[in-house]
Amino acid sequence: MGNFIKSVLMVLVLTSIFSGRVSADGAFGFEFGDELPFNAERMTNIHGGYQVYAINPYFEFKGYAVRSSKLTGICQIFGFGRTYENDEWGIRVREAYEDLIVAMIPKYGIPQRDEFLRSGALYDDPEDFSRAIAKNQRAHQASWTFSKAGPDELGEILVTVRAGWEDTSLYIHYRSGNFDECMRSLRDEAKSAL
Repeated sequence: MGNFIKSVLMVLVLTSIFSGRVSADGAFGFEFGDELPFNAERMTNIHGGYQVYAINPYFEFKGYAVRSSKLTGICQIFGFGRTYENDEWGIRVREAYEDLIVAMIPKYGIPQRDEFLRSGALYDDPEDFSRAIAKNQRAHQASWTFSKAGPDELGEILVTVRAGWEDTSLYIHYRSGNFDECMRSLRDEAKSAL
């Protein structure tokens, strides 16, 4: 019995070594490099984008999309957050933002945070948080960059606060290590239609 267990473990180890990757990178149940899921619906507002149903959703996000090219497969994964209505002060969205970042730190490490109000901003009062975001006078985002990412590995994560005049939401995207190649491929695919 002991030799059998050793043999099974050896096969598992060798399989993981020679399979090219032990675990794939991605988010919400999607993996970089994979083909589009069967239920993907083309989006017109994201070049190469497809609306998808998350295999493994996160409660903060109400919508999901992927960007995919024929050459690279899935190269970007998006999460679109729920709307916090009448959140001019940004209290609810900032709490959700902090909770999300804290949840991600054990897996991805400490992010680079860019949270600032531009000099000379018209909307600079605390109750103008959402207006300042909407008018691009305030930034509230965190990012992780993985410079040595392979083609189907995680290259970047961006979490940012988005806002309308009074409403706020979170946005997140994950990009693969071959995102630039994916975008070139999508441009080439678009040119072939001309």
